[in-house]
Amino acid sequence: MSFIHLFTPYTIRGVEFRNRIFSSAHQTILADNWCPTDEMAAYHGARAAGGAGLIIIEAARPHSDAVTSSSYIDVSRDECIPGYQKISDAVHRHGCRVFGQIAHGGRIAQGYGGLLGVPYAPSTVPDHRFAEYLDRLHMEGVLYRVAEGFLEFLMLLQQSLITVSTLCPGPCPRIMSGR
Repeated sequence: MSFIHLFTPYTIRGVEFRNRIFSSAHQTILADNWCPTDEMAAYHGARAAGGAGLIIIEAARPHSDAVTSSSYIDVSRDECIPGYQKISDAVHRHGCRVFGQIAHGGRIAQGYGGLLGVPYAPSTVPDHRFAEYLDRLHMEGVLYRVAEGFLEFLMLLQQSLITVSTLCPGPCPRIMSGR
């Protein structure tokens, strides 16, 4: 079987990748104290050194209310910037692109420290796993805070030398790409 295109450069909406080997986002459990670590930078740097053309970093949470464990990245904290910069440096050193990913659990909220999580969702129907939910009167402010958290994440990635670009046409999430 021939893979003639696998190792050739590839461009999507003006962003060029050195090849078509992409490392998809996955939880590494290498964050500590809600921030990327040196170990996480080394982990992604090794994938870049091994030939990946794109690495997608694990999902980060846009604000503290969405974080359930210190092994998740909480990008509402400026303390994350140096860790993201180390990941960016480790990956770019090998000519690889790096994307950031953001996620919010919405109505799938988990507890932390023995407390039940309160789902953030535009529905008063709780998930079967959670007894609490926010009523519609409080949703507008909550959803605004979630959207604000997403914007702050984009700004944090830009400070970390991971630039922002949109790769898919139409209504799609913004994707962060390396230089």
